[in-house]
Amino acid sequence: MLSNLRRGSLAVFILAIGTILTDPVAGLSQELPRVTVHRVDLIEMLRTGRWDTLDKQLSAYQMKAEKDPRFEMNAMAAFGAFDAGNSLISAKLNDWVTAAPNSYAALVARATCEIAIAQRLRGDGPGEDVPQETHAAVDKELQAAVRDAGEAIKIHPNLAPAYALRIKAARIDGTSDEMARAKGDALSIVPGSFAVREQIMYALRPRWGGTRQEMQALADSSQYYAEQNPAMQFLKGWVSLDEGDDFANTGKWPEAIEKYTQALQTGGEYWTSYRRRAGAYYATQQWQKAVDDGLRSNSLYPDYSETVGMLAYATARVGEPDASILWIAEYMRFEMPDPQMFDLVKSDQIALKAQGKQNW
Repeated sequence: MLSNLRRGSLAVFILAIGTILTDPVAGLSQELPRVTVHRVDLIEMLRTGRWDTLDKQLSAYQMKAEKDPRFEMNAMAAFGAFDAGNSLISAKLNDWVTAAPNSYAALVARATCEIAIAQRLRGDGPGEDVPQETHAAVDKELQAAVRDAGEAIKIHPNLAPAYALRIKAARIDGTSDEMARAKGDALSIVPGSFAVREQIMYALRPRWGGTRQEMQALADSSQYYAEQNPAMQFLKGWVSLDEGDDFANTGKWPEAIEKYTQALQTGGEYWTSYRRRAGAYYATQQWQKAVDDGLRSNSLYPDYSETVGMLAYATARVGEPDASILWIAEYMRFEMPDPQMFDLVKSDQIALKAQGKQNW
């Protein structure tokens, strides 16, 4: 396991310093190029105020995706580095936008973080269960995100990540008119973007007011663009993925695993399907399978907080406390830790001592 990570000391972790990266995993789709983005490197550029370098990196990923849509995954992963609930990241993004107000990369990065914060504040439950004061805070973040995305589009009109963010914001807490405008604008300008169509697919789920018939129709119609952007194949697994989520939400884990497996068979190696199945394996105490699926998801879409957090717990369960600590350190680059994470650190330290690795 540790061969997949840059090694660091336990003391470095405790100080929340140090870089952890996963090495490439062989066997990715022949049609889609490997995702090569190291998101923790991007966060480190942000932390140290290397705005120009960060801008050039993100802009290069975006321009390559526009020239060849097969590389859109890299652009999505790069901007996705800022899909984080860490308040320090948010503050640094404000500094970046202040220093470079005409940078579309800075605006999209900040909008990504604003939506992430809104989503974490809101939670996954029904909207009517969200307290009024929380609702106001969510609205504030989403409105800021929509403004930033809109300004970015003015600077660079073909900016698929910005259109995708507008759709996501409308889904979380927008009106039907706002959703219609966001979808219409995106599909008229960047119809072959997987990032855009993925967010439309999220919005078409029954829990957000759509239907599985609409989901299937979107998946089918999106295959028109599959030759230029093979990621469209992932949309074919979304109905099974959604069915799996329904089973997972009611604790029917074997049924959920079956549906997630169907999603992988139908839609190919989609990181979300692997991540969801990893969570289901973890819930059924199939620890090694959870690790395997988590690693696969992480190789396809690196350093997503949910995946990294799950790997921290799963590697501890399979008796790899050293790997678990490294995953925790990586998680803390993007998210604020919770009490359970600190408890995991303590248990990992005890396990390391029992293994004679107390000086690791």
